[in-house]
Amino acid sequence: MTSPPGRASVASWSAVTAPAGYAEFLARRRACGSQRWSRGTQFALFALVAVLTRLVVMGVSVVDSDEASYVVGATDLLRGGSLYVSYADHKPPLVYLYYAAWLALEPSIAMVRLATAAVWLPLTALGVSAFLGYGRRGLVAGLLWLYYGAAFLAHDMLAVNCEVLMMLPVTWALVVARGPTARPGSPSRLGVAGLLVGVAVLFKYQAIAIVPALAIDAWVNRGRAATTGVAALAAGALLPLVLTWAAFEGLGNADAFLYWNIEHNLTYLQHSAAWTVAVGRALRYALPFLLVVSPLAWAWWRERHAANRQVVLIALAACALLQAGAGWRFYPHYFIPLYLPLAIGAAPWVASATDPLSVQGRRFVAGTALLLTAFTVANAVLYWPGVTVYAERRMVYEHVAEKIRGDSCAAGGSLFVWGFAPEFYLTTGLRPATRFVYVDNTLVGHVSAGAAMSDDTSLVRAEHWGLLMHDLNASRPAYVLDASGANLFRWRVSPDRFPVFSVWLTREYRQIDVVDGVRIFRRRACVAG
Repeated sequence: MTSPPGRASVASWSAVTAPAGYAEFLARRRACGSQRWSRGTQFALFALVAVLTRLVVMGVSVVDSDEASYVVGATDLLRGGSLYVSYADHKPPLVYLYYAAWLALEPSIAMVRLATAAVWLPLTALGVSAFLGYGRRGLVAGLLWLYYGAAFLAHDMLAVNCEVLMMLPVTWALVVARGPTARPGSPSRLGVAGLLVGVAVLFKYQAIAIVPALAIDAWVNRGRAATTGVAALAAGALLPLVLTWAAFEGLGNADAFLYWNIEHNLTYLQHSAAWTVAVGRALRYALPFLLVVSPLAWAWWRERHAANRQVVLIALAACALLQAGAGWRFYPHYFIPLYLPLAIGAAPWVASATDPLSVQGRRFVAGTALLLTAFTVANAVLYWPGVTVYAERRMVYEHVAEKIRGDSCAAGGSLFVWGFAPEFYLTTGLRPATRFVYVDNTLVGHVSAGAAMSDDTSLVRAEHWGLLMHDLNASRPAYVLDASGANLFRWRVSPDRFPVFSVWLTREYRQIDVVDGVRIFRRRACVAG
């Protein structure tokens, strides 16, 4: 039997061992619990949880095709290339700089994943905790963000994509603007928050959705007095974008930067998925996602405190849902920003229900554990060697690479892929022969729209064909792959439809093999030894 700590404390010991005293003791312990976890300890715990919950895909070569494109773009940067000139894609610049920073240490996608799980995600979770003051509620909020962020399809949620990366500056923008010590509508705080949002936009454009959420919160809480703060928010968000444009202007690449980041993406949004495709994707992705996060929504609904800070969370959730429907494509990674308000909103009730553990608290914890376990097992199966549910996991990339690696013309050569598969550049190790790693809508008039590909020749840009052929004639790639017969990502555009390319291909190249539907062409001037 446990003894009292000393004669002088017998009275206090008796108080806490009595039923009423024990209840009071628990109340005091919960009140003081906010000091039990330092920020450093929270970060370490978040890092451990992030790594463990994402370990299932840590060694996978490519989780999502976007990852492959980021590696190709980042590698081009490390070779001295220029974004949007030697490598052209419609993603903002910071994602390539992020990949390049880690690939410079170790040229492996595993390095990027490990660094993201061990550093980037814990810093984001720490921001989630900071919004609630780093106490027990904050700790729970950060853990909820990490757990539920891993409890869905790894293809979208566990890949190191733009939405995952943008959440770090977005979360800290929310903390600066509406954290525990923030005054609603404060111009100085909203200005700094705007700067962070501007940085987030340079990871992914959808980050701009937090601006109307913060503006709505400021106006609801302060009315017209918030006008100065909202102006500071907008100015702060614009500043990183203007400075980035100025940097590209200094390099002489401003036109390319503006085209790929603005005009190209607006065109993409205008070509929305057909309504039949949109309904199917909503049922297949949006509805399951909303069902999975429904425990967070329920726990948030149970919370009745801090009503004035609920405004910003509700506005943030609404804006996140609106941007998730962009183009009616409903890609699951579009929903990643929704985890932030849900985790913060649910944390107070979850923290209360689990200290001490109530019946409802046990059910919530058990349900969360079941969801995470089920999706972890499912993701392990989906990415098990030999399983080819996703196009990224097909063996065609390795088979083609084996054929090319065994050819004497591969040494020091470059590659052009007629198709929508940057994975070939990774597996072969050959540098891209052109800035157009994706043969996309501006070259062939096709836009991905879910279960189908839209055909619109008005999208084809003659100047892009000029750039493509200039690149190919200048680099003289050792190999050309025609992936139109492999049905990768529903891409079946034959090069024969474009005489300027097919004539050049026939004149300069000889077909040497067909591997898993991919035609392999080798430059005629290169004679294999």
